[in-house]
Amino acid sequence: MKRVATRGSKKGMCNICGIFCTLTEDHVPPKGSITPQKVGIKSLAQTVDPIDPKIVRLSQNGVKFRSLCPSCNNHRLGRKFDPALNAFSQAVAQIIRNRSHLSLPSRLEVSLQPQRVVRSIIGHLLAAEIREDMSLAPASEPMRDLMRYYFLDTSADLPSEFNVYCWPYRAKHQVIFKGVGILSGDQIVIGDFLKYFPVAFWLTYQAPDRIREVMRDREISVRGNGFDDWSTVVIGTKEKDTFRPNWPESPDDNEVMVINNDVCFVATAP
Repeated sequence: MKRVATRGSKKGMCNICGIFCTLTEDHVPPKGSITPQKVGIKSLAQTVDPIDPKIVRLSQNGVKFRSLCPSCNNHRLGRKFDPALNAFSQAVAQIIRNRSHLSLPSRLEVSLQPQRVVRSIIGHLLAAEIREDMSLAPASEPMRDLMRYYFLDTSADLPSEFNVYCWPYRAKHQVIFKGVGILSGDQIVIGDFLKYFPVAFWLTYQAPDRIREVMRDREISVRGNGFDDWSTVVIGTKEKDTFRPNWPESPDDNEVMVINNDVCFVATAP
């Protein structure tokens, strides 16, 4: 097996806007949402089977991908979108850290700016991929193209094809999964995952109605909000109100997960 690619050529086309430039490194998730530390980065397949430790990609300062232009990385993500995601992550972290010390209700409403938070999540998911030849344009795919359009146009509402869900995540390892298909019963859900302490996000694309209904209580209500508007999302404070920390890496017995191993990563402290 080869090592995970996180640093391609210094010049290339930005994963989001497609401009050719000197590429910058994007922290996934952003530094304000998590304290960067030394991590070993593996593909999902490498976490299942024992591998030569030399294959593990070590990063001294968190998970980073050299894939974005300065404008998308520093101006759009760093200034416009990431502060909202950082504030939300910190609020959820406070709930998780204090739940054993305080008598909390089973469900709490946490404030957030949904249009900014979701653009931050989408931007970092788009950043988390190094192409074999970064001088070539990112692949054009319906889901990725819609993600780029929404990220770049701050006047746009979240496209109807997307739904975004979140829940408390208490594990220490970080997970970045792109283009994952989860077959549950006779229905398949396509989407991306971004998981790090204290929260997990699932961006679904054209999810079946049954999945939308099951996940309704965990949805971030984005559509209909303005770019600067505030909303709330419900966060469960009890263990039973969240998913297993290793889902979907380890699917349930009635599920099958289909992945592209080149864009599914797990990072852990060595």
